[in-house]
Amino acid sequence: MSWGDYILFETKRTSVMRWCLQCCSLKHKRLGAWWLLRLPGMVWLILNILLYMGGILYYRIIEASEDSCSLGKTLLTSSLFVFMLVIGLSFFSYVGCLNFLAFSPVIRHIHQATRFIHQSWVPPRMLYITDGGVQDCTAITQLLRRRCERILLVLAASDPEDDLAVLRTTLQEATQRHKLAAFFDPRDARKDIHQLLDEYKADKSMPYMKIGIRYGWNEQTELGTPEHGTLWIVKNRLPEEFANQPVAPLLRESDFRALSTSSDEESEGEDLSAMTYDQLGGVCCCDCCHLWCNVGKKFPHLTFTGYMWLTPRLFSSLSRLGYALSKHVVSTMPAGDGL
Repeated sequence: MSWGDYILFETKRTSVMRWCLQCCSLKHKRLGAWWLLRLPGMVWLILNILLYMGGILYYRIIEASEDSCSLGKTLLTSSLFVFMLVIGLSFFSYVGCLNFLAFSPVIRHIHQATRFIHQSWVPPRMLYITDGGVQDCTAITQLLRRRCERILLVLAASDPEDDLAVLRTTLQEATQRHKLAAFFDPRDARKDIHQLLDEYKADKSMPYMKIGIRYGWNEQTELGTPEHGTLWIVKNRLPEEFANQPVAPLLRESDFRALSTSSDEESEGEDLSAMTYDQLGGVCCCDCCHLWCNVGKKFPHLTFTGYMWLTPRLFSSLSRLGYALSKHVVSTMPAGDGL
C-alpha cells in the first residue's frame, strides 16, 4: 500500500457477489469484489453522460426545431438534476441503500475537494491512506492517547537548523487541541518546555532530549492508569565530534557480530578516508560521485533524492550515525524508569 490507496472494508457480500466470484482465486476475488462494488456508481455516471450527450445532440447538432430544442433542454436539465441529486445523496452514503455511492472515484474526489470527513460510530466502507504529516508527523499522538509511560521518538524530519517545527506543532496539538497531556522539563518543571527545545538547538553536544509528560487535563484519572510518562527524542543531526571524523568504511557483517573479526576482512568500496562526514554530498548515484562531483546538501541533511536512493556510503554513514546517537538514550531507558 502507498499514499493515495484505499483500504476496503467488506462486512458481508451479497448472494449475487458470491455467485459472481465463486470461480475466482483469492487474489481475483478481491479485485472482482472491488469492481462489483464500483459497478452501480459506474452505471450512474455512464447514464448521466448519455443524458448530457443526448441533450447536446438534440440542442446543438440536429437541425434546429422547437421540438428538438425542447427535448435537448429537458435532457440537459435532467442530466444536471441527476448529477446534483446523486452528489447530494453521496454525503449520506452511510445509509445502507446509498453505500454504493462511496465507491465511485468521481464522488470520492468531490468529497476530498469539499473536505468532507466521515464521522460516525459506524466505520466507512473505505479508508483513505494519506501522509501522517497532515496532523502529526511524529506519530506520538496515538501513544499519548494510550498513556504510554515510555516513548522513544526518532525525529527524522528535514530540519537542518534544529528548529523542531514538527515537534513543536505536535506538542501544541496534544495540549491545546486534543488536551491529552502537558509537557515539562524533568530537570526543572518550572521551566517552559519551549525553553528546553531552544537549549537543544543551541547546544549541539546534546545527544538527545528528555521531556516529562503529565497525562490528563480536567478529567479524573482512572485507577491504574499512568499519570506521568517520559518522552525521549533522538534527532537526525551531526554532533561536532562526529562531523570532524573521516568517513568510515562500508558496514560489514562483522560489524554486527558480537565477536568482531573486522581485522580479517578487507575494506570494500571507494576510499573516502580523506573526507569527513560533513563533506558527504547528498545528490550522488554511487560512491565514485563523492570523489568527483559530491554535489547537494551535506550529510546528514540530504536532498529529496534521499527518499529515492542512497549511495552505499551514505547508507552506511547514516547507520553509524543512528547507532552513535541512539546508544546514549538507550542506556538511560531502564525498564523501570520513573520520574
